Amino acid sequence: MSKFKPVPRQLGTHPFTVAEGRAVGLSVKRLRGRDLRIPFRGVRVVAAQPIGEYSTWSAYARQMRPGSFFSHLTAAKIWGVPLAHRFEEQPGLHASIFAPRRAPRTSGVIGHQSSLEGLQVIHRYGLPVSDPTSTWIGLASILPLDELVVAGDHFVVEPRVTNTADARPYVDLTTLATRCSSYSGRGAQLVRTALELVREGAESRQETRLRLALLRAGLPEPELSAEMVDSSGSRIGYADMAYRNERVLVEYDGSQHRENEEQYEHDLDRDERLVRAGFVVVHIRKRHMASSAVEAVERVRRALAESAWRGGAK
Repeated sequence: MSKFKPVPRQLGTHPFTVAEGRAVGLSVKRLRGRDLRIPFRGVRVVAAQPIGEYSTWSAYARQMRPGSFFSHLTAAKIWGVPLAHRFEEQPGLHASIFAPRRAPRTSGVIGHQSSLEGLQVIHRYGLPVSDPTSTWIGLASILPLDELVVAGDHFVVEPRVTNTADARPYVDLTTLATRCSSYSGRGAQLVRTALELVREGAESRQETRLRLALLRAGLPEPELSAEMVDSSGSRIGYADMAYRNERVLVEYDGSQHRENEEQYEHDLDRDERLVRAGFVVVHIRKRHMASSAVEAVERVRRALAESAWRGGAK
């Protein structure tokens, strides 16, 4: 049976500092107990607590120097950016501090010194994090073009289903463009190139990847998150991408379409109404996005060609 003094309840549910532990009567020896993890120097977590990204962020936040904040890939995760797997799984936390102070130097932390004009530190989920535009600019030093566009689309989108606890968009496209126009630091050319490709309306990483693939294949740019109506003006629903004149709609079917029966049934009903209204609905799935989305592009190209043959384009 353990002889350790129990950790007080107010400390047992979240990371706490050594100073906080000492303040409630835990001895130095007790703070080295095997039932406590030491994720960062000076921080303790009850070992029985689940280990996840938020708990790791929270643990480091407990010992951050004043003025430090999460940035780059870590800030992107806090803002919910849908990162490619190879970036999602990169080890280490990214943390910054304003110049001329020295960048954070802690095991497991990738430190940065920032002099970015206009950067603001925002508290999200109780964590200090770089504002959306500054986060996006910082990602230009890490992400390739398409992934940077994915992140930009994420920041400027206003989802069709809103969450009052998470106001969107995080930054509007005009503000993003204004901030980026004067940026001249690392990755400035990539920022400008990506900015030209960022659009409002894409609600998933795959939708952005598909749109970019269509453009590079020489196909017209589709309208995003398009509201569709029938001949009487009654609303049918929204399409991920729309070629209105050609009467061709493109839908990316993610996992939610298979795993949520209610959503699946809703989509089937909507598609039937769209077909009756004279639209062709092209469904794109994950397997179509392999090999630079060659098959996805071909499916859309074929639908557009058939529409022109039918006289669908006006």
